[in-house]
Amino acid sequence: MVLTSGRCVVISGLGEIAIEVTGKTVRFVRDALRSILNIPDASRAFVNGEAVDDGYILGCEESITFMKASGEKGLGELLTPNELMARWQIDESHYRELVSNGLPSHWFHDGTVRHPEVAVDDWLRRYFEPSDLLTEDEAIRRLRLDTINIANPAETLRRYRDKGLLRATQVSKRLFYRASEIDRFLTMLTESNPR
Repeated sequence: MVLTSGRCVVISGLGEIAIEVTGKTVRFVRDALRSILNIPDASRAFVNGEAVDDGYILGCEESITFMKASGEKGLGELLTPNELMARWQIDESHYRELVSNGLPSHWFHDGTVRHPEVAVDDWLRRYFEPSDLLTEDEAIRRLRLDTINIANPAETLRRYRDKGLLRATQVSKRLFYRASEIDRFLTMLTESNPR
């Protein structure tokens, strides 16, 4: 929404309005627009992306967003990029990569960004979830072929594959082994030669 000179943008959920409230408190705006924008009673106010209390006095052309407080079905805290990088121990280039890959973000009218804690935590867990595809070295370690005094574990793995006992998955020019396929192979070995 483009601001008309002197107006503030007020956002709650999907509702948005530009209105002259310069010099008014957040509490005044909350009460005046509660039914129009369906502002939740326990929502937190953010002015230009910064959390403020109900006594905050709005300046000219500021953006105020009402969001549900953490602990309710909602967003949790709204993290700044620096808070997110510190919490997840990542550098700025990794942060930019995550944003370009769809990291949940809320962009404010003044260009600042906040990341809803609950959505980010869920997204990052899915993003960094271990892959089901194992490299040859990972398959060797999972089968523990590297611990049982075999001269060439990679050759043993290839022999299992060539005999059709263990299936590989080719992606581009590389072979991978699905973790579920390794588990199937181990179950087959256990059932055919119980000890």
